[in-house]
Amino acid sequence: MLFTSIPSKQTPSTASTPTSPTRSASSSTRPSPWPTTHYINPLSKRKSALQEYHFTCQCPRCADNLNVYQVCAQFFNTKTTTDSSNTTTSFPHTSCSVIGGNTSQLRRHPGASDPHKIQLAAQFCAEPDPDLMGSSPEARRLLKMHLRGYAALMDNDLWAVSPLPQMLLEVGLCYTHEQKYTYAVVVVAMVAVECDPYRYASPFHVVRLKTLLMLVKLLAWTAEDAAALLERERRRVSSLGGPAAASQAGAAECLEGDIVKTLTEMDQVSLSQMLLTMVLRAASPAEGGLDQWSLGLQARELLDDIAALRGRDKELSLIHAWRDDPESEASRMFFDYAVVKQMAALASLGKRVMRLEWQV
Repeated sequence: MLFTSIPSKQTPSTASTPTSPTRSASSSTRPSPWPTTHYINPLSKRKSALQEYHFTCQCPRCADNLNVYQVCAQFFNTKTTTDSSNTTTSFPHTSCSVIGGNTSQLRRHPGASDPHKIQLAAQFCAEPDPDLMGSSPEARRLLKMHLRGYAALMDNDLWAVSPLPQMLLEVGLCYTHEQKYTYAVVVVAMVAVECDPYRYASPFHVVRLKTLLMLVKLLAWTAEDAAALLERERRRVSSLGGPAAASQAGAAECLEGDIVKTLTEMDQVSLSQMLLTMVLRAASPAEGGLDQWSLGLQARELLDDIAALRGRDKELSLIHAWRDDPESEASRMFFDYAVVKQMAALASLGKRVMRLEWQV
C-alpha cells in the first residue's frame, strides 16, 4: 500500500471510506443553544433559524440575497484605500489553494454577474437532503433522481450552489463503496476546484481541508493501482482495434480511458504530497480550532508515509523548494504545473462523469 495509514481495500460493505466533509465526527448530534443554520443555506432557511431570536441579519449576503459566487466575487474585489490611492487587497495563503494565486476566476465567475445564472442560483439553492446519504442501491437511485432535478445548475456550471457540493461528495462516496476509485477521485477533485473555493474563501477553512484529505486518500488507491489501470486500458484499446478505433467507442468507455490516461500520466504521489503540505500549512494558523489541528495531524501522518518511499530525490528537491519558499517565481511555476494544472484536469473529468453518468 502506498500510504501505510490508509486501510486496505475490502468489500464495499466493510471498506473504510475517506472522511467526507458532510460526515465529519465534529458534526455531532449534541443540541446547540444557537440557531442551527449556515451562511451558505438558502436565505429563507437562514431567516427562519434566526426568527425565534427576533434578529434580522443585515449582512450583504442576507440583505441582498447574494449567492455564493456573488459573495466570493465581492470578497476578492474588495478595495482598500491607502494614501488616497486604490490598491487591491492582498490575500494570504494563496499557496494553500488548489486554484493557485490567480483569483480572476473567483472574481469573475458568471454566476456572480450573468442575470440568468443568478436567477437559477436563487431558484435552485436548497439544503441538502440527509436521506441521500448511504451506499445502498436505493440511496444511489435517490441521489441520481435528486441530481436530475438540479440539471440546470450543472448545465450552467453552478456547481458551488447548495445542495450540489454535498451531493457531489455523496457521489464520490458511492464510487468509493463501489471501488471505482478513479471516478471517485475526479468527482472529489471537482468539489475541491469548482465548489469549495467559492463557498469558503479562506483556503484554511476546515471544509476545504477535509475535501483535500479525502482526495489524497483516494489518490493513494489509484496510485497503487496505476500499473494495473494502465495495463487494463492497453488491453481495452487493443481489443477495440487500436487507438483510432478506441476513440470511436462509446462515451462511457472513452471517459474511463481518459480518466485512466490522465491519472497514470501524472505524478500522483507528488500531487498527494503537495496537497498534504497545503493542508498542514493551512491547518497551522494560531486561530485554528480542534478540527484544523486534527486534520493537520492526519496530514502529517500521511506525509510521513510518503517520506518513506524511495527513489524520489528529484521530486523531493522540487517539492521542498516550493514548501520552503512558495512565493518565489520558480515555486509558483512549479505549483501551477504540479497542482493547479493537474487538479483542473481532474476536475474537468469530474464534470464529464457527472454529466454522463448522473444527469441522463
